Amino acid sequence: MAIIKCKMCGGDMELSPDKTFGTCEYCGSVMTLPRVDDEQRAAQFNRGNHFRRQGEFDKALAVYERIVAEDDTDAEAHWCCALCRFGIEYVEDPATYEYIPTCHRASFDSFLEDVDYLAAVEHSDGITRRQYQKDGAKIAEVQRAILATSQKEEPFDVFICYKETDDETKERTRDSLDAQEIYYNLTQEGYRVFFARITLEDKAGTEYEPYIFAALNSARVMVVIGEKAEYFNAVWVKNEWSRFLSLMRKDRTKLLLPCYKNVDPYDLPEQLGVLQSYDMAKIGFMQDLIRGIKKVLAKDEPKETVKETVVVQQSPGGANITAQLKRGMQALEDRDWDAADSFFDKALDMDAECAEAFFGKALAAAKCTSGEELVQKRLSFSVTEPEMLTACEKDTQRIKEAVDRLEIPDFFPASKVESCFSFDQRFYPSMTKTWKKRIDVNTDFWENDHFMGRATHYAKEEFREKLSTLRDKSEQTLQSKLAESMEVDHKQAEEVSQRYIQEMESALNNAEAEYEKAIERREITYQDFCRRQENASLANEFEALVTGFESPGMHGYKDSVAHAEQCRVKAKQLRELESKEAERIETARLIEAAKALIKASEESIDARKKTIRKNIMIFSLLITAAIGSFAGGMVILKAGDDGGFLVFMSFVLGFATIIDLIIMIPTIKRERSNISVDETTVRETTMRLEKLGYNPEKKQ
Repeated sequence: MAIIKCKMCGGDMELSPDKTFGTCEYCGSVMTLPRVDDEQRAAQFNRGNHFRRQGEFDKALAVYERIVAEDDTDAEAHWCCALCRFGIEYVEDPATYEYIPTCHRASFDSFLEDVDYLAAVEHSDGITRRQYQKDGAKIAEVQRAILATSQKEEPFDVFICYKETDDETKERTRDSLDAQEIYYNLTQEGYRVFFARITLEDKAGTEYEPYIFAALNSARVMVVIGEKAEYFNAVWVKNEWSRFLSLMRKDRTKLLLPCYKNVDPYDLPEQLGVLQSYDMAKIGFMQDLIRGIKKVLAKDEPKETVKETVVVQQSPGGANITAQLKRGMQALEDRDWDAADSFFDKALDMDAECAEAFFGKALAAAKCTSGEELVQKRLSFSVTEPEMLTACEKDTQRIKEAVDRLEIPDFFPASKVESCFSFDQRFYPSMTKTWKKRIDVNTDFWENDHFMGRATHYAKEEFREKLSTLRDKSEQTLQSKLAESMEVDHKQAEEVSQRYIQEMESALNNAEAEYEKAIERREITYQDFCRRQENASLANEFEALVTGFESPGMHGYKDSVAHAEQCRVKAKQLRELESKEAERIETARLIEAAKALIKASEESIDARKKTIRKNIMIFSLLITAAIGSFAGGMVILKAGDDGGFLVFMSFVLGFATIIDLIIMIPTIKRERSNISVDETTVRETTMRLEKLGYNPEKKQ
């Protein structure tokens, strides 16, 4: 039986060849399962599932597409292809513990219209098909929510793609610093730049995709930054630039610019290596990059085109122009923007200064059916995050005075005092800047928009009044919003200032309460030191008390100085006594060792003397034996008897005895020498004992 990994949590699931639906015993998720009849196919699905759960959707997609190539009727393989194409990851809801889909590759194309999703539904039946349709509906709902959020975002000019955190050190990468520098330079040039560290800093992690999706689709230029080759292939970095490359294939006006440092260009991913890239280490890199971006974005700036004027013979009253204008307005009502634009172009071909036609083109460009709708659209825009303004300055002087007055080293240090004032309630949200910017944008639209500017310029009498009324309405509304925002700011500033004063008073009261507790802790510590001083008996105990009484928190408190001096004197006295006792013990040890040495030497002398006496006795006997042997031999020889053998043996015995005597003499001398050494040892050891104050004669 094959083992397949759960698509949600990655747990092991036993799979039989005829099983296409089941529940994971680890996460409880109900899901469709692949048809596998061998370990190799199960391994392919597990490999693809591993890549998808790691966020490497391109690698996972390649695995599943190979399965589809082998069997185009494999519904689960088609389903997994669709998951990878839309970057679907299942995450656990902490509230319900249910695994829900999240989308990391949002698209304007509906998930329910994806070819692989449709193939999965087509090649499945019964409960499996219903599960695909149920899961597909959930993903489509997530996709719609992402699109709804993304459509509220204002378009970006440039998207900066980079790796924020190093996987090993968990610290900010150098790429992030370089990206931030590029961000500031481009924003100074007036471009709207997507830089995740700043753009997403106020967004929750689960909300990133809508904003990334909106930025990827609206940005004309992507800058990919990397100081390590592996950073270009980091999962989420590659997820962004690969999606942008896909958009480039559909929109030729988009441009991706790889920027590298300390990397060989040939080490860049193959898809990036074929593009024009920049070496960030070269002098003038920033200027070159900005100039390259300007070339691309400059193409979007409106250019005034010169059209050839065609003279058309018309009946009096310009009936043809009126007809084209009416047809254009009808097309606007039908929301057929291209047709409306075409009718207004025809009217301009007849009269190049037709204000109504220019106004109609402005409505078509804004996808509005009327001037009223245009005004409403100009007033409705995505709500941006409010600007945080400061209501009052931080009362640093009062905090410093509190620190100076309440600080007690060790027990209530300066850092602890300052932490009581760590609150920061001096700020309030303001939309004033947003409304001012919106007023500027609105003014720019009415004055500088290509079509609206010409409509205003060429408008006459009644139509000019109509345009003026529309503009006044939008401006008055925005000015009213600005006035309301400024009034709210003033009110909030007063409230926040008063609240800050109250918070300061509360913080000061808390600090004073902590100060009183610190005083109590210091007194308890002081009493503990005094009690330990009374019970102390060892030098190291008194030395520890000296350190305690002289610590920053206790120094100068009550009579700590006197206690410290008493402990220091007592510790010194005990150290002296300990030194004398140690010296006495060492002397006693040396005396005992010397006595043992003397005793051993004396015993050695006695033993050696006995050995010498014994050897002398043996020596005397050997001399006597030798003399007797020679004398016996001479007697036998003089007698002349036939005793040659006895004579020979007598002489041999005599010579052998002499050899023994010769050998014995060095032994006797050596023993005498050893006795001399032992006697010297006894004398010297006795002298050392006398120096140590021990008199051997008194037998202490």
